[in-house]
Amino acid sequence: MHATKLANIGIKYLSDLQLDDLYQLQDELNTLWKNGQSTISNNLYDKIVDSINYEITQLKTDPYNYAVIKTDNELKKLIDYLTALHSQGKSPIENSVWDILNHELTMRNVINFNSSLTYPSHWTTMSLNENPIEFIKLSRISQEFQDVSSFFTKSLQKSSIVIYSITRIQNLRLWYIFQELQKIIPNNIQRLFHGTASSTHQKLIMYHGFYYSFCPGGLIGDGVYFAVNAHYSNNDPYVLKKTNHRRELFICQVLLGNSSQGGSGYCCTSVEYCGVGCQTGKCWSNASGSNRQKPLRSNLFHGRCTYYYIQGEYTACGIRHSDSEYIAALNAPQFDVHTSDGNPNLNSLCNRRIQVKGPRGLIVVRVVDRCSSCSHGSLDLSPAAFKVVAGSLSVGVDQVSWYIE
Repeated sequence: MHATKLANIGIKYLSDLQLDDLYQLQDELNTLWKNGQSTISNNLYDKIVDSINYEITQLKTDPYNYAVIKTDNELKKLIDYLTALHSQGKSPIENSVWDILNHELTMRNVINFNSSLTYPSHWTTMSLNENPIEFIKLSRISQEFQDVSSFFTKSLQKSSIVIYSITRIQNLRLWYIFQELQKIIPNNIQRLFHGTASSTHQKLIMYHGFYYSFCPGGLIGDGVYFAVNAHYSNNDPYVLKKTNHRRELFICQVLLGNSSQGGSGYCCTSVEYCGVGCQTGKCWSNASGSNRQKPLRSNLFHGRCTYYYIQGEYTACGIRHSDSEYIAALNAPQFDVHTSDGNPNLNSLCNRRIQVKGPRGLIVVRVVDRCSSCSHGSLDLSPAAFKVVAGSLSVGVDQVSWYIE
């Protein structure tokens, strides 16, 4: 199809093609050439190869920006094609780039924008379709620069400091999530600091925000850590060092909910923050009876998803199940902390409902098993459940987001 249009339109046709189209065009031309039916010049074929190499370079250099400027249909089509290559062992991109593309698509599937979305009046004009994310370098003479600079300098507790620059992150998707959470969490907003020594994590935060699933472990429990004072985040190993004398930190608006005493090994469930292994300790002392809050979607997990055959065998939860049921095996790191006395049959997550969102659909499954080979955030689904979220078993592996109901 692409080859015919290229023969009719010429080189201008290439400008309308994205990476997956270019690969498909190259495959069509290779087949025609092998059959002795080539209809284009070597020079034009070289242009196609150059276009593919350019697109791959752009994707690998800045996968976040590459993905965010794609429409939903373009991104889905690209991921579908790369998924097919991935299943054949021919993927032209690294797993880290693959994860970013899938995470971008997952985030779009989870967030349902509506016409009532608003953003702060001092932000520059934005559009969900054209520029959902903007990075605005503040003028040094602006009031906003002066306010943020003063807040940071006082909190850093150092006498001599030079503010190199301040960039406002305008992310409509993250602002939408923030607004939605304000509807269910008491309006307790604080300005806090966050540091990361990883430029990769910094980019992840700027485009996709903070997620608990990326932050297992911590001195006083699992979760994303923020500091009241900048001097804490400015210390090793939390701060990103651009040079020996230049460092970068996030100043964040944080919506605070309920609180409890933390401790090493503490972890978070969908509705509470509990003791070691989520088995002991206080859990949201002010959330009991009829006043108990609804589970928050802020505890959203992201990971890879594949399928496995149960075939009527006993699962880790001690019950037989079939492949036609909507069930899941939870990754070992998140399953094991809920196992009591070493007996998985007594795991408190057994038969808990999980809502799973994939590129092709949303489904509610029950936790019935443990996936020993799955990493934190990942799931194994029954074949029936995997078809709903991924569309087909031939996909093999896909990216999903999920939370415990």
